[in-house]
Amino acid sequence: MGNDLSELFAQAEVVRERRPAKMVTTLGIDLDIQVELERAAAARGIGASTLMRQIIEEWVTARRSPAGRSVTGEAEKP
Repeated sequence: MGNDLSELFAQAEVVRERRPAKMVTTLGIDLDIQVELERAAAARGIGASTLMRQIIEEWVTARRSPAGRSVTGEAEKP
C-alpha cells in the first residue's frame, strides 16, 4: 500500500456546512472554576469545552454593538 492519497482526494466529495473553527489554546483558569465548569457541563449532558464555547459565543453576541462593530471595536465582516 502506497502513501499517495491524491486519488482518494480527487474522488472525495466536498461538503460545505457550518462548522465551528477549531482552536487549540490553553486557558489559564483557576482549578475551582474548571471543576465548576465541568460539573455544570455534566449536568447539561455536554462536554466542558462545549459549555465554554457556548458561554464565549453568548458573551460576544451580547456585547456586539448595533453598528456592526465587534467586541474588539473592529468592523465585523459580513
